[in-house]
Amino acid sequence: FSEYVNDLRINYLLKELQENQTLRKYTIQTISEEFGYKSPTTFIKAFKDRTQMTPSDYIKELNNSAVK
Repeated sequence: FSEYVNDLRINYLLKELQENQTLRKYTIQTISEEFGYKSPTTFIKAFKDRTQMTPSDYIKELNNSAVK
């Protein structure tokens, strides 16, 4: 069940990060709290398991592709 909930959270976050540039400026700590994680470490692990990259790297890629 917790894996299912984590997938829902990460999927929603990925959508929000693509659409909301302001969210990209938040710290990883803040994003993890906003999306229901008690620990940034747990959030980063769940994010990386789903996307094969850290949240920071994912946000950098989004920002770089938006500039082009």
